[in-house]
Amino acid sequence: MELKIGRFEAHTLAFAFFTGEGVPASAAEGVRKYAELNHLISDQVKTYFATIVVTQHGVRNVTYIQYLDIKPDSVLPPGFRKVVLPEGPCIQANLTPQEFKEMEDGTKKEIVEAFLKANNLRLDIKNVLYLAERKENGSIFIRMPVKS
Repeated sequence: MELKIGRFEAHTLAFAFFTGEGVPASAAEGVRKYAELNHLISDQVKTYFATIVVTQHGVRNVTYIQYLDIKPDSVLPPGFRKVVLPEGPCIQANLTPQEFKEMEDGTKKEIVEAFLKANNLRLDIKNVLYLAERKENGSIFIRMPVKS
């Protein structure tokens, strides 16, 4: 996992939380509803995601956060809220699906912590946890907001 320092441009995002069975389908339905409300085609909506994984007694529970890149005056479907991500630094990495799963499960935590310490940074999760994008080649590009 190779981390680099990058920058976020200012974004207005909408986000919603999805849990339980059928998470990908529920999140895709949220994207479809947003597109419909704003007279767009679903493929035109730039999406990101983040996950929160908690494992208890051997059971892996995933909360999926669907982020949508929106215009400030966009109409949001029920369950979505708006957040503004200001311009600022981030750490970024291009991960394989296996590396992403390890990151979700916390086994890559030491790598991120060492990078933050070496660069005198700390995570800044007040607006977004992180933004992940699935790429056509199967990799997952992540960006985590940071501050000095």
